[in-house]
Amino acid sequence: KSDRSITYSQLANRIGFDMKKLCPDKQIMGAAIASSEGGTDYLDKYYERGALMYTDGFSFHPYTYAMPSAQDQYDTQYYNKLKSSRQSREKAGGWVTATATEIGYPTHDTQITRYGVTDEVQAALVPKYYIMNDNLDVAHTDWYTFEDTTDDPSDPESNFGLVQYNLEPKDSYVSIAQLVNHLADSEYIGRFAVTDSDYMYVYTSPDGIFGVTWSGDKTKTFSLSLADGTVAEDLYGNVIANGGDITVTYKPVYLTNIPETYLYRAAAAQAEKRADEIIAENADFVSADRLSTITAAFRTADTKEKLKSAIDSVYVYGTELAQSAQTATLKETAVVLSRLERMAKHGLIAYSRFEQSAQASDALFNEVKAAVAAKKGDEPDSSLLYTDAMMRFAERYHQKANEIKANYPSLVGIAAAYDEMATGVLNWARLIMNCETPDLGRAVFIYLADTNPTVNRGESHDYIIEIENQLSSHTVDGDLVLKDADGNTLGAAVKCTVAPGECAAFTVSGTVPHDTADGEKLLYIELAESGTVLKLSEIEATVRTGEEVSPLVFYDMGIYNESGAPASYRDLHRAGALTAAALIKKTGTLPETPKAICAVYDDSGLESIALDPIESFDENNEYLLSVTVNTTEKTSGVSLFAWDMSTLKVLTKSLNINS
Repeated sequence: KSDRSITYSQLANRIGFDMKKLCPDKQIMGAAIASSEGGTDYLDKYYERGALMYTDGFSFHPYTYAMPSAQDQYDTQYYNKLKSSRQSREKAGGWVTATATEIGYPTHDTQITRYGVTDEVQAALVPKYYIMNDNLDVAHTDWYTFEDTTDDPSDPESNFGLVQYNLEPKDSYVSIAQLVNHLADSEYIGRFAVTDSDYMYVYTSPDGIFGVTWSGDKTKTFSLSLADGTVAEDLYGNVIANGGDITVTYKPVYLTNIPETYLYRAAAAQAEKRADEIIAENADFVSADRLSTITAAFRTADTKEKLKSAIDSVYVYGTELAQSAQTATLKETAVVLSRLERMAKHGLIAYSRFEQSAQASDALFNEVKAAVAAKKGDEPDSSLLYTDAMMRFAERYHQKANEIKANYPSLVGIAAAYDEMATGVLNWARLIMNCETPDLGRAVFIYLADTNPTVNRGESHDYIIEIENQLSSHTVDGDLVLKDADGNTLGAAVKCTVAPGECAAFTVSGTVPHDTADGEKLLYIELAESGTVLKLSEIEATVRTGEEVSPLVFYDMGIYNESGAPASYRDLHRAGALTAAALIKKTGTLPETPKAICAVYDDSGLESIALDPIESFDENNEYLLSVTVNTTEKTSGVSLFAWDMSTLKVLTKSLNINS
């Protein structure tokens, strides 16, 4: 629901703000969408509401097992599913990290329930998804899950494990061990085509470069000729060939002692992929000829010197773009730079096979970090949006280089690559910083009691809000006003003054015009200082006719257990008492018989109810409601809402917890 996404953004931004201060060296992931495709609009809105200021990226669960078309063409379905989330990253400005915190395939009995796979197919999919995520710039992947949760063969949710319910290993338990044996201490270079639709995924490790390949279509195979000395292993670690020709199926094959040409081909293919993306989506902003020259340099690189020259040309072009950046097109510049950075990154990973040292990035990192702090001045929690985002990437690369040098001396070439990555991004960030002005709004928060109010067109409606000022020294001193999506003012401005470290409540009134159509309408609370917008907060109002408008608004709602802590679904399944409480605001004329109802449900329906009359509003038209209900082991849900007993009409949205 859109109104929930508004509330979530308020919550995530505020928590991200604190977590970045408490854990500045940690990556903070937001959004937490269960679908990378269906959640794209949600993800876009999340970033439109300022998420890039507060978090490093987003997490998602890109499951494909319930898609009928995925059953044979697993790769195509997966890439298509992630396409939309990748586009969301670019819309946000490019410097965004994606993490797949759940992915899996169940092995339930498909004769009973659809969309399960055999143990053999699951074993093939485990390494494929990890490797495809490397190619899709997904920084972290969690397989769901280690063990089956029950021994029910018909239940999909019970059969995602690498081992069975009795801990007996499935085939995937062995295939993930083979994956770890190869990918531990490795870095991904890129992939190149071996057929029209199949690829060789190339990595580098202390033991050399290696490749992984498979058929993207379960129903097809292809032949691959191996160089003399190239060893092929199946997904369980068994040697299946040493040189010669092999037949590749949908099951991954690991190739070691591969020719050095694989490294150059993979780096070149990654460069062309990034250049194609830039041309497709940023053609008016870049030089196609310049990108063509860069990709040609990668394509013809067959020595380490030529490869390094191609990499350097990426950083030179990025520097030119950053030097000429304009405030009006800063987002476009940031997006192109992020794609150029990924192009250079994969090239540097390849080059790490040849170069074992690079100038440490420590001094430059501290220099640029100090310059950013100086620009922010007395308000260190303000935002330089794209500069800050780029600095997070630079810091990550800088830290990784130092960690490798300190703990993994056999990976010094990779450490050198990450030092160079950090240096390149730092140089760009310093130039982008020249186009940005510190945004104080990052440390100012607007909270709405109701992000999805029901309003009567043509009549004034009160919006209860709080302003929190987390700036160090700046006092927020401006005006609050309600506006529509076109920027039209819908009510009188309210003076707003909030000192640093303080939070203050305000009521902003506004009227949706009479000619507004019924349905959902976006509104905004605007906070401006001296005519400059400091912060916007979105409202998704439901516009209705007058008689349908609720005279009551619940806010500060909660359902609490016997210890006074917010109740969770676990509290439902035990005998005890729960207290539902809310502060009620009267915004119109009440019926004579309003009551609060707290309803308790079990799986078969209504279990019990508790009623409390709504009365005794104070001078602010507010009433503190508290209703206590009893739960049993069978309770599955609790709801709190207001009810007109004479017309049997619900007067408010309900507050719910359920199992």
